[in-house]
Amino acid sequence: MKKTKAIAIILTLILMLGVLPIGAAAAEGPALKRSEIVLRLWELEGSPIPTLTESPYLDVNAEDACYAAVLWASEIGLTDGVGGGRFAPAEEASRAQLVAFLWKRAGKPEAASQLPFGDTAENAWYAPALQWALSAGVIDAAAEFFPTSAAYPEDLAAMLGRLGQPDALLAQLQGSYIELFPEMSLDKYLPLWNEILQAYCESEEELSLYYQMFTQRFMGELYGQEAINAFAADPENAVFNCFFLGDVAEFAIEGNTISGVDGQGRELFRHSYHYLQDSTVTYFGMEMPAAMHVYESDDASGDGFRYFAFSDDTPAGTYHLEFRYGGSLEGLTDYTEGEYAYWLASAISADYDDACMRDCITLFVTENLEEGAADAAETSRFAGGAGTAEDPWQIATAEQLDRIRDDLTAHYVLIDDIDLSAYDNWLPIGVFHSLSDAPEDAEVPHPDYAFTGSFDGAGHTISNLTVSCESPMGAGLFGCISGTENGAAFIGHFTLENVNVSGFYLVGGAVGLQFMNCPVSDIHLIGDNKLTGMQGIGGIVGTGFDLISDCSATAEITVLGDDGACAGLIAGGTTMSSIKNCEVKGGSITAGGNETWGFGALCGAPWGAAEITDCKVSGTMITVRGENNRLVGGLVGFAGTYDPTAPSQITGCTVEDVTIIVSETTDSVGGLIGAGKEMMEGSDVMSSFIVSGCMVSGSIAGGGNHVDAIVGDPACAVSVDCEGGMLRLNDR
Repeated sequence: MKKTKAIAIILTLILMLGVLPIGAAAAEGPALKRSEIVLRLWELEGSPIPTLTESPYLDVNAEDACYAAVLWASEIGLTDGVGGGRFAPAEEASRAQLVAFLWKRAGKPEAASQLPFGDTAENAWYAPALQWALSAGVIDAAAEFFPTSAAYPEDLAAMLGRLGQPDALLAQLQGSYIELFPEMSLDKYLPLWNEILQAYCESEEELSLYYQMFTQRFMGELYGQEAINAFAADPENAVFNCFFLGDVAEFAIEGNTISGVDGQGRELFRHSYHYLQDSTVTYFGMEMPAAMHVYESDDASGDGFRYFAFSDDTPAGTYHLEFRYGGSLEGLTDYTEGEYAYWLASAISADYDDACMRDCITLFVTENLEEGAADAAETSRFAGGAGTAEDPWQIATAEQLDRIRDDLTAHYVLIDDIDLSAYDNWLPIGVFHSLSDAPEDAEVPHPDYAFTGSFDGAGHTISNLTVSCESPMGAGLFGCISGTENGAAFIGHFTLENVNVSGFYLVGGAVGLQFMNCPVSDIHLIGDNKLTGMQGIGGIVGTGFDLISDCSATAEITVLGDDGACAGLIAGGTTMSSIKNCEVKGGSITAGGNETWGFGALCGAPWGAAEITDCKVSGTMITVRGENNRLVGGLVGFAGTYDPTAPSQITGCTVEDVTIIVSETTDSVGGLIGAGKEMMEGSDVMSSFIVSGCMVSGSIAGGGNHVDAIVGDPACAVSVDCEGGMLRLNDR
């Protein structure tokens, strides 16, 4: 297919489908922020003064514009935040979150609607909200809902309209309008077209072809069955009719009233309108990921202007309007079938100026040619690939690496080394949001926000990573990664060099939180590396729930504050997951607070690990100051499972020349393992582990109760087979 033919087809789709997105974000302007939803709902309630006097969220302060609205929303149960003491006011709201806000505002009514959406599980956290929204007519049944796609102001306006709130769309369309394409095609604008098109054309011939496509392709005279018959043999050459029908020369929208006059200024109709529904656009029999806003006249007039269907275009956003109107709903949003086929009225403000026309032409050219010239816009965002497991997106630059966050479910591979020094504060890829408001889900990541795809470093190096994370949970190159019920996630096969990562909880060089069904393998941390946090701090993984293997690291780890916990140069802590064939080379762990716990050169607290096999640490210094600390080991601070029939296996591991310095009130300190411990505070269920084929050397200075050359407190050890041991300097 010739380039110009391909562009022409794309133009038809893009220009004719520039309408309200049902799912994928095609809307103009920024997506809705969580704070904007709460502000709008608060204003609709009359902006009541909240009874709360202090913000329950770390990221909402008295000087914020949304402060009173968020406090009000919290006290009436409209929101419980996103976990970790945050409300996340600046984060984009998903479509599922938007519906959930409205459902809670309605009092969480129960509804038994069957969900028709193929992308929504019946047990999804937002399913009750969607069931209510369907039964209340807030949303329509469709093949998909796109719950994780961004919500836009138009979505909120449409849903509020269905709930009887004041209409917002018509308020954006006030004014008088004339036909767009005859104005665009005026001779005086030909130099402007040439100027704008020049950047996309290789010849004068191509420039002329593009100009024809942008103008004549949308100035057809046929529509309805006549157009269907004419274009049946060659639909690719279809010409859309974008003129006004019914002898209308100019439309006017005043408040909720729409009127039209002919070329002599005689009024042809005038009706007031109310929002009726959103209708999905169809194109050659296919439902598109787009819809139109449909309005009906209040008097249900019998003329040809009873219904208007508007796209999402507004004068402020796209400098023009696209709409349909007629006496029948049937086929009103079907672009290629029925009585409206191949017709879509396109309009521009009657008092437009040259600057407005420049903006309009520039928008048409840049949106369409930039998206169509390379066959697909997405392809140009990466060096190659298709984002599948078989053909992953190829990443060659820092900018392309940063685009992973735009699709957290895709597959990626590095094809070159990456230098991130241009990013003063890298935003971790994938963020932690709790699965639901239920207490048992507070520390379970929501898969819609975590990275759930795969990232293969292919042996390349990512250097100069700096992260200073304001989010309470999840700092690193990746913030949160997780497998799903549909498949495993994965990151691995790369080197990190010179990283500086700081956060609060779950801080790692490669990933802050590695959740279930998501192995991490063959990641190496080299150079000058610094990691700082309060709990769950690791050179490779902050906190892990799956296998970590074939990794190596060196770093300086600083544990902040009292009750700081779980730090190690491979992983800060793990849960029910093993560590195999990993190595630590030098580095240090320093904790200065009181009542800190769980420190080991390899891993601070591998809780419930089935095995720690063939791992080596050498030359690491562990310093634990402060009072009443516990669980410090040359390899791991804590060990053991809570299944007495399957103890943790600590096998073939080496601790070489590791130095441990602790306060006199630090208990359970060992050259290999600090100790096992009870399942939870006060429980009589103890962990158990077996040590076999291990070697230890180094020294321990300080310590209180249960300090030993190999295992600090051996009460949980089923058996210990380990050569050597640490010299206790206090005994000299």
